[in-house]
Parts: sequence; C-alpha cells; structure tokens
Amino acid sequence: MPVNEAGVLNNTMITLNPTCTSIWKCYQKPHTMQEVIDEMIHSYFGNKTDIAKDICRFTSEALYYGLLKEVD
Repeated sequence: MPVNEAGVLNNTMITLNPTCTSIWKCYQKPHTMQEVIDEMIHSYFGNKTDIAKDICRFTSEALYYGLLKEVD
C-alpha cells in the first residue's frame, strides 16, 4: 500500500499482514469501527476483546498517519 501524502510516512510503502488486510478492506467503504469489529468477530475465531483491541489500535494508527479519514 503506497503512502504518497506529505507527513511522517511520505513516499513509504506499507505491507499489511492478512488480518490487517481484512480490516483495511472493510474500511474501503465508510464503516464505523464497531461495524468493522462485528464483521471481524464474525469472520475470525478468537477472543472478542482481543479482536476489538487490535482493530481499535489499527484504526487509531491509520487515522494518525492519515491512511484513513474520519467522515461524518
């Protein structure tokens, strides 16, 4: 995933693991974080709390680095 906008990750290439790729695909259309959490809990086996924490961390970092944008 290339990152072209100015900032901390200017002209950087990021490689996502399979789980992060699934989260990223969910965000290709506007979704709330809770919708993504629900979809990932449905798609993956594991501790629901851990899944939610991982999605929250991914989302927070993606927003911080400008990879995702919050919309109304």
